[in-house]
Amino acid sequence: MRSSQQSVLLNAATANGVGSKILAGDYKYMIIALATSSSASATIKVQGSYGKDNTVAGSAGNDAPDFSASATRTNQWGYISFVNLLSGSVVAGGTGVVYSGTDGVTYLKVNVEGLRFLSLEVSSYSAGTIDAKVIGFEDSDRM
Repeated sequence: MRSSQQSVLLNAATANGVGSKILAGDYKYMIIALATSSSASATIKVQGSYGKDNTVAGSAGNDAPDFSASATRTNQWGYISFVNLLSGSVVAGGTGVVYSGTDGVTYLKVNVEGLRFLSLEVSSYSAGTIDAKVIGFEDSDRM
């Protein structure tokens, strides 16, 4: 099982916005560790893309989308479902992980097979600090 180096998606996030964008194309799935403090109240959603549409002038179709802009025909991305590794439940991408004033650590398993880019979106933020780290793996059978 080959894994990637750990990357930071959110580093002490304290507002609505989009985290760092990482390359996911070499992996079958990624494990994201979310950690909150200071009575965090926010929703975290996973964003994924296989690249911008190739109808964009000067694009080969594999340029990274702007995850902070609306998803469109020429800025293709979507909210990706994932498995909450603490509960074992599948969570719809549009739902995300909701923190309501209770801090904790949550582990997510995201199938990124066929995707090139991954990011996180913080929305409905009103309190706390949010960190997120990610590591990619090639072989889900070894988990």
